[in-house]
Amino acid sequence: ESYQVRDVSAVSQGNYRRLDDALRAAGSIEKLLLSGRVLDSGLNYEIRLRGSLDIESLPTPVRLIAYVSSAWDMTSKWFSWPLVR
Repeated sequence: ESYQVRDVSAVSQGNYRRLDDALRAAGSIEKLLLSGRVLDSGLNYEIRLRGSLDIESLPTPVRLIAYVSSAWDMTSKWFSWPLVR
């Protein structure tokens, strides 16, 4: 078995032999680029993030199973961090 994690914004991917390693990579955000021009100085900002499974992106045989099984309905809770400039 192997697991693949894709970063669609950086057009990169990683391949992992263990699910734990793939999940760790998927849960890591590095080099989040924001333009300072869009942020007003003197204001506090917060980054909010949650994850979900896009069933439409699954291979067709797996997608069919995901539609009928509620176990595939995966959305995380919201996570928040203060944005430090």
